[in-house]
Amino acid sequence: MTTMTTRRVLAMLATIVFTASACAKSSPTATVRHDKATVTTAAKNSVTATASTAVPTTQATTTTLPPTTLPPTTVPAVPLMNLQQIAAGDYTSLLGKWTEEAFAVNPQDGTGEQWKPGGSDTITVSNSSIGFGGASLRNNLLTDPNGPHPLAFQTSAGCSAGSNTDQAAINWTVTFCPKGAADLSAAPGPNNGVHLDSQLDTIEIWTSNNGYTMVFTRAG
Repeated sequence: MTTMTTRRVLAMLATIVFTASACAKSSPTATVRHDKATVTTAAKNSVTATASTAVPTTQATTTTLPPTTLPPTTVPAVPLMNLQQIAAGDYTSLLGKWTEEAFAVNPQDGTGEQWKPGGSDTITVSNSSIGFGGASLRNNLLTDPNGPHPLAFQTSAGCSAGSNTDQAAINWTVTFCPKGAADLSAAPGPNNGVHLDSQLDTIEIWTSNNGYTMVFTRAG
């Protein structure tokens, strides 16, 4: 009995030792799996936390400013043609833009002056002088390539005409007509169907050189 009991005890001890050894071998694997699971869960939690705490991107905004209101453009008023000032050599009332409306020339064939609309002649006006066709008018003296020529003014039918009073190779007459003062197309007016607008300020310049006439008008 003693021997059999001893054997049983030894067998039981061996079983206990074997079981303990088996548990010891399997324990690290379980721990490692547990650690991996822990690490994986922590990583997921970290990503979730990062995504939830990310700073939102600021979107660009466009600000619409109200339109700028510019002051209205002021067009300078055209002065009224003052015949007395013009006769005194003051051309302030003639300032503005002048355009050639028509011109005429005598072809010296017995048909007289022949009129055409438009033209390429120009006229320049300042407070104290008028320039046109190679000549100029200043202080009632008309100067052309032959020298200065004094002008004498006469008023008729609402217009004022200044003609040279000296004996010159080429004679001149400069006529100033305020708008509405006279019918510039009345007989013996322009031929060839040319019409002069009497509702515009007009400067008409005639020279005996081939009976050449220039008509300039100012709008306004």
